[in-house]
Amino acid sequence: MKRPIKWVLLAGRLGIGVLLAYSAIHMLADPVLFAEQVDNYRMLPRALVDLVALGLPWAEMLVGICLVAGLMVDAAASLSAVMFGVFAIAMLTARLRGLDISCGCHVLEFGGETGITIGQISVRCLLLVVSVVIAMASPKVGWPSSAVFGLLQRRSSTSRTRDFG
Repeated sequence: MKRPIKWVLLAGRLGIGVLLAYSAIHMLADPVLFAEQVDNYRMLPRALVDLVALGLPWAEMLVGICLVAGLMVDAAASLSAVMFGVFAIAMLTARLRGLDISCGCHVLEFGGETGITIGQISVRCLLLVVSVVIAMASPKVGWPSSAVFGLLQRRSSTSRTRDFG
């Protein structure tokens, strides 16, 4: 891979990682407020709202740390793509239903604007695309499924050499 592309991918990986970790810190600082923000979307039953409000910040923190540290980049970037996709869909459906709510994003809210904006949704879509590109360009594997297939392929080739050699 050419050097300029590597630097762009590194910047994207570090940027998304820091963004997710920073966002997680804000959610963990006030879990009750975050649970209310999740509930404002009116998409989940209360039991799931509490589960999401407790689990999502830790998932974001873990993914962010992995991206910054360069650990399991393909899996971490794939998970961040899934998260940004879910965030974008949730925000879009809330907007289409006319809900005048804060996105609950903490980090990526635009000053002075109320409600969920097309700009906020677009940012999530852009972050999703960057996450997918990072996952696909990961030097170790390229995509999580290829890690599984690569592992299975290596095991089958080593078992053949033991049987016949």
